[in-house]
Amino acid sequence: MDIEWLQKDFGLYIVNLFDTGQAARYLKFPSAGLAYLLKEFCGVNANKQYQTADWRQRPLPKEMIKYAREDTHYLLFCYDKVRESIVQFAKDNDMDPKACMLEVLAKSKDISLRRYSKPQLKGNAYYNLMERNRAIMSDKKFEVLKAVYRWRDGVARQDDESPHFVLPN
Repeated sequence: MDIEWLQKDFGLYIVNLFDTGQAARYLKFPSAGLAYLLKEFCGVNANKQYQTADWRQRPLPKEMIKYAREDTHYLLFCYDKVRESIVQFAKDNDMDPKACMLEVLAKSKDISLRRYSKPQLKGNAYYNLMERNRAIMSDKKFEVLKAVYRWRDGVARQDDESPHFVLPN
């Protein structure tokens, strides 16, 4: 999702990506997340408190700036360690290290080639929400739900926000 967000929010397109998550999956690590890599290679317990925070706010609070610094501080070291792990994995399994690396790079490239596209409101997207609340839905409530759903989508598009940011389900 980060690739799409960078495109949407900043118009950035990433090239020559090495995705540590793809490498971790290739190596069959117990987890592909940065938190696991930080613990495994750096002995650091990642604080993911601000991972899903609203990073659009300005100025950013000092705690969020600190989180961003700490979250990226070890990335290059983890990158090196994961690449070393791929080479060692290849040697341990009588495989060509270059071929293994190229496979991870190909998967990383697939991620970098993803394109952001604005979600489209499907004509009956509100049916899913209605199905979960069937017992309380009358015809009138259903019509109100459709109207609110369409209003939320319109405001989200106008403000370039997600519909759930405008009004959560």
